[in-house]
Amino acid sequence: MIAEMGIIDPGLDATRIQRLINAGTDLCQQYSGVALLPQTRRCIIDSADGTLPKSPVIAILSLSGYNSYTHTTTTLVAGSDTGVSDYYLHTQKYPNAIEFLTSYWRPAEVTCTYVCGYVDASHIPSNLISGIINYVLENYENPTAGISLATYKLFTSGGNIRIR
Repeated sequence: MIAEMGIIDPGLDATRIQRLINAGTDLCQQYSGVALLPQTRRCIIDSADGTLPKSPVIAILSLSGYNSYTHTTTTLVAGSDTGVSDYYLHTQKYPNAIEFLTSYWRPAEVTCTYVCGYVDASHIPSNLISGIINYVLENYENPTAGISLATYKLFTSGGNIRIR
């Protein structure tokens, strides 16, 4: 990626450029709500919409909640729209969300452990890659630049993000 940016001698500044790439990647993930690389995350879902903080979701590893009636932790069962299941993962929505199918009981807080990110880098939306490159170029030339409005808009243009 360093060579793609058109910097003439990346050998001299490789460490500095890698730090800028890492910072740009972190900002991209923070502002976009998208995990670029596969990562395991844990969150608490306390709202009825079941929105997960990072997309795209690759797999749900566990989903559990405290059952105040039985005073035990209950593991929710994955499934689809048919059959016995407690939830369904909507992967075509952005951000990805869990729909709770169990109407008679749903814990107020559900702990979710899941894997999210893009397995193949070629599936990362081009606006996010452009935003990272833009951030690196701006801050390479001017180390105190921070994040420009153009880069911010590339990171937050959620409507252009495709989920695979």
